[in-house]
Amino acid sequence: MQGGEIAITASFGVALSCGQKTDELTIETLLAQADQALYQAKQSGRNCVALADVIVCD
Repeated sequence: MQGGEIAITASFGVALSCGQKTDELTIETLLAQADQALYQAKQSGRNCVALADVIVCD
């Protein structure tokens, strides 16, 4: 395709960690939270960023 434009949108799901490893907070948990946030972003009309519930560390 010469001289044409392609429109691209992106949705992101973000999960945060304070860096402390606990029994509750594993990489699998973070990935699952990010995945859930991604679905929330897509349901919000696409081209969005959604933040997963944050676990607060001491």
